[in-house]
Amino acid sequence: MKDLLKKKLIVIALIMITMQLAASLYATDYSQPFAWRFMPTAAPMGPVRPIAEFEPSSHVIVRYPLGIPTALVAQLSNTVEVICLVGSNYQQNMATNTFQAAGVNMDNLSFMTVSTDSYWTRDYSPWFIYDGNGDYSVVDFRYNRPRPADDMVVQHYANHFDLPYYGMDLYQTGGNYMTDGINSAAQSHIAYTENNNNQTNVDNLMQSFLGIENLYVVQDPNDTYIDHIDCWGKYLSPDKILIRSVPPSHPRYSALEATADYFANQLCAWGYPYQIYRVNTPQDQPYSNSLILNNRIFVPITNSAADQPALEVYRTAMPGYEVIGVPGASSTPWLSTDALHCRTHEVPDRDMLHIAHMPYHGVQNERNSYEINAQIIAHSGAELYSDSLFVALKINSHPWDSVPLIRQDGINFRAELSQLSPGDSIRYYIYAADESGRNRCHPQFAEREPHLFIIYGDNTTPIVQHNPVDYEGESYLSFVAQITDDTGVESATLHYFADELEPMSIAMERMDNDVWLASLDMTFTAGMQNFYYQISANDIYGNIGYWPEEGMWQEIPLGPSGIASAESAPPILISNIWPNPIHRGDNLQIKINSEQKRAARIKVFNLRGQLVRELKMSNTSESLSWDLKDKKGSLLAAGVYFININSGRDRLNSKLLVLP
Repeated sequence: MKDLLKKKLIVIALIMITMQLAASLYATDYSQPFAWRFMPTAAPMGPVRPIAEFEPSSHVIVRYPLGIPTALVAQLSNTVEVICLVGSNYQQNMATNTFQAAGVNMDNLSFMTVSTDSYWTRDYSPWFIYDGNGDYSVVDFRYNRPRPADDMVVQHYANHFDLPYYGMDLYQTGGNYMTDGINSAAQSHIAYTENNNNQTNVDNLMQSFLGIENLYVVQDPNDTYIDHIDCWGKYLSPDKILIRSVPPSHPRYSALEATADYFANQLCAWGYPYQIYRVNTPQDQPYSNSLILNNRIFVPITNSAADQPALEVYRTAMPGYEVIGVPGASSTPWLSTDALHCRTHEVPDRDMLHIAHMPYHGVQNERNSYEINAQIIAHSGAELYSDSLFVALKINSHPWDSVPLIRQDGINFRAELSQLSPGDSIRYYIYAADESGRNRCHPQFAEREPHLFIIYGDNTTPIVQHNPVDYEGESYLSFVAQITDDTGVESATLHYFADELEPMSIAMERMDNDVWLASLDMTFTAGMQNFYYQISANDIYGNIGYWPEEGMWQEIPLGPSGIASAESAPPILISNIWPNPIHRGDNLQIKINSEQKRAARIKVFNLRGQLVRELKMSNTSESLSWDLKDKKGSLLAAGVYFININSGRDRLNSKLLVLP
């Protein structure tokens, strides 16, 4: 009996020693978080192309238990196939019951059994590339969080789907990586600081593993604990970047404006400055933390007044896309640092049809013909339809036409645009289709927002349309003009003088599309008899259009004593115009805070610069309610309008969106 007990004790001791040895062998070094789980490899064969979020997707990765509403899973399952990560058969059964009850398309759902620590699939899922052989592959990295199971997901994913695996020896996280799908990427400063500030090493590895030639690394403008770019910005296309904005009173205003200015001054991969779109987040709403999935954009919303304007920003920036606002779940609400993008991850279509092209842009010198060169790759291996390879083009205001793309060799195609004249504006996009049923346009917005270039030599002057202002002695006058030009208006200017004064000028502000506005302090005319003005507009070639005709001035009689000086008028604060956007039938509230009772004049203009309604407030310490009726008593049509408020020496110009 004693011998048996002794043997048991020896076995237990051996087990404990073995466990201690194993623990020492596999102990986590928290100065290098879970480095032992990562598998570094050699870089893929180049040239490597990164794949962008806005490219075609076939799947989306989520994790159960969920961090997103089940209703969103249902929407995703009607867009692409959902891959749900589960840790066991029990979790899979639980997820199945949950999804069936929520109306998820179960035919578009698959499970992958793998242990995870969190539902932040964005941060630990694979990054996808095409290597130099055109092979669809995954790139792994050292996950910058102490979550060992999450850090193994990329390896499991590569094994599960039998994909080439590449391990990039950098600390990274998916929420801090945005790429244009060509050769550029943007990240916050932790891309460097979490890698010992070895910028050269980071840049080199990002280039060799992901094909990133231009890595834009900026100090995180949010200055939060997470420092992820998807909390404040994202690529929408190769030449468009969305960056959140906040009111000037917000503590992060200056940092966000500096970041927006930085990107606005960088060149996109197509050779011209990025177009920057701003989405207003006054209470730090996570609107930039959206998911682009094929032709849909899922945007987290928070049941605030800023939700609808945020969705409109996406619709403006992404014409033709369906923009869907998604409320968070009560158990896992959206946060300013953690929302929809953080908890999902798109999977690019490995068999996508891809078009690579360096577009013409801006003003081009005149030549006999313009070559449109493109590489068209059917990753499915399917043949291209020869009658579905063309350049669609629109010259000036003529109908759309097309020119066939001719194969030069392999994946290289060419079309020639000829018989073009100086001053012509050419809008174009490339279209391709293959026998797998896939098709693709370049740019992705096709005729809704095509490439545009102009042939030097335009002699057409801008057309300036303006309704003369009505003057009733106010301290400020607003001048609104509709200005059009076949090649685009570059600037507009208000020129003016009074009596024998020398002419002066101020720049007009583009309010929307073809509408320009300037507000002028008229107090300088005190004691004068007559005021004169004209409006000029320049196109990109320097052609100038005038209203009235060149050399003519519009006269406004000021009366025997001119305008009374408003120098003694106390300052006011324009506090709010709401709701904005507003639905027809609702009343618009205008509130002005003032230390003293003062009169205010409110003018509303349409997109053609026409005055549709004028309102007056006798007491600026009170609010005004307007029923959205024009001066004829009819409700305003849905559309964009401009509100100009003058009160003494103060003024406000504001855009108003009227919804049906």
